[in-house]
Amino acid sequence: MRPVLVLFVLAALVAAGCVSPEAKLDPRSVKLDTAAVQANLSELVAGVPCDAKSVSAGKTSENLKQITNIAYEGEGIRGEIDARGDWLLTARYADGGFEVTNIADPANPVRVGAYLTKVLHAYDVKWMPDNETAIVGHTDTVDLVDVGPVIHAASLDIIEKENITPILLDVWKYPSPGPGHTSTNMHMLTTGRINGVDYVFLAPNDDAGVMVAKLVGEGSERKLQTIGRLGDDVLPGGPLGPHDMSLVWDEFTHKPVLYVANGVEGWKAFDVSDPAKATMLAISPNIGPAQGYTHTAIGQKVGDRRLVATIQEVGVNTLSIFDATDWRTPILLAQWQSDRTDPTTPEHNIQLLDGKLYVAHYTKGVFIFDLKKLDSKPLVGTLGLAPMAHYQPTKPTSAPPPSPVAFADVWDVVVHRGVVYVNDVDSGTDVVAFGCLTAGDSTLSSVN
Repeated sequence: MRPVLVLFVLAALVAAGCVSPEAKLDPRSVKLDTAAVQANLSELVAGVPCDAKSVSAGKTSENLKQITNIAYEGEGIRGEIDARGDWLLTARYADGGFEVTNIADPANPVRVGAYLTKVLHAYDVKWMPDNETAIVGHTDTVDLVDVGPVIHAASLDIIEKENITPILLDVWKYPSPGPGHTSTNMHMLTTGRINGVDYVFLAPNDDAGVMVAKLVGEGSERKLQTIGRLGDDVLPGGPLGPHDMSLVWDEFTHKPVLYVANGVEGWKAFDVSDPAKATMLAISPNIGPAQGYTHTAIGQKVGDRRLVATIQEVGVNTLSIFDATDWRTPILLAQWQSDRTDPTTPEHNIQLLDGKLYVAHYTKGVFIFDLKKLDSKPLVGTLGLAPMAHYQPTKPTSAPPPSPVAFADVWDVVVHRGVVYVNDVDSGTDVVAFGCLTAGDSTLSSVN
């Protein structure tokens, strides 16, 4: 680990768009010079425009600028990322556990250590709503991990000197694979605080719907308790679903809504005001050329509409945008493919913040779309749906002949405090400025 030159502050934050206010992050007694951090950040991103003169695949558009890179030790794949407060978690996909990085100063991030497991898989990692506990998914188990000892250390120096690491609190075990499945995996996880209770939603990828658990107990006695399943009645997900989920606060109904990427069977949405008795709001099959398994789905209010974005990861991989303002009749507005002559190149995770959609597209990098400009007529939006920004992978994978399923390079993308974090499976996490965002603004954070 490289020498630590700065001390840190865990600034107070309530993440925008959360299901309910999460626990505030307590300020530390030893503080960064936040004014100096912000001044340096502003200087680094000065001149980056919101609109690019042109956007094309193969190069980074002028409205995106890499600030720095977070490198990880070893050669294992680093997959999912999740940011909260001053901290970034990165799943060690093929090694187990997760990395812990301090990002209080985005221009000078510091990897402070890792939570390691004997299980050599880490499919997903997410913060719990208390902002001190994390979950990481394995084949049929989920670890509940206390990151508090790291968060509350007096300085980054002390974390390294005393080898302070996250502590395992509980191992939750998946009851059993779905019908016809001999195995499963805790592939994607989503967390949220609903009516004062912290919940975990798990997509096990085994045609059995979404599993729900809740956090119980206090202190070192905290654990996850199984609540039941949702979405296992009609189209429960197909052989590779459900796959991913997004939990958002719906600005139309003022209720928590869980969007479920339902594998080969499209997407669903549920009112999870009571997760034990969730109500299905919408169901939409794959439409048009988007024939594959739906990997990710997310919905938010954009202007006066509720828009839902989905992508396929394997098959005819297509970004699809639906108008779901009326849950009963989702309307397909637009579809997009990065290269219609080669539609099998996979997409992965997406984020939707303030009307802008961020798409992690593996070997093709990250594309950003402005959905506020999308036409309201069915399918007409396809004519005008084009990226407003593109980020090229720092070290693009090239291995002739090219793989027909190119699972390489950019795996995940999140927006945190006005900065875009782009995670590459091999080269680490790029910290990127986007000209349409104010770097350092704590209100500009994606929530899934």
